[in-house]
Amino acid sequence: EMCIRDRYQRRVRALLRGLAFQLALRSLHHSPRDAEKVMPYYLSCLEDSNPNVRGMALECALDFFPFSQDQAYFLKKLYQVGKIAVPQIKKIIQATISFKV
Repeated sequence: EMCIRDRYQRRVRALLRGLAFQLALRSLHHSPRDAEKVMPYYLSCLEDSNPNVRGMALECALDFFPFSQDQAYFLKKLYQVGKIAVPQIKKIIQATISFKV
């Protein structure tokens, strides 16, 4: 029984994390001026001690990147996360190149 409850709680936390990131993105799309308030919280998720929080932040990196005031700093933060961030960094670079072409 404890195992089922633990799995359920982990699943609920994952869903809530996903919803939090989605709400932050919707807020940014609605009011991009709020990026200077929202982005520090997002970037702090990349440094969170919980690997699930870091993982979810990484999954959303491409969506948050356009709202970054300092895109070089944003990429540096991703790079600091480690090897698991490499696919997201590649996606951002590819999207940026294709957007400018």
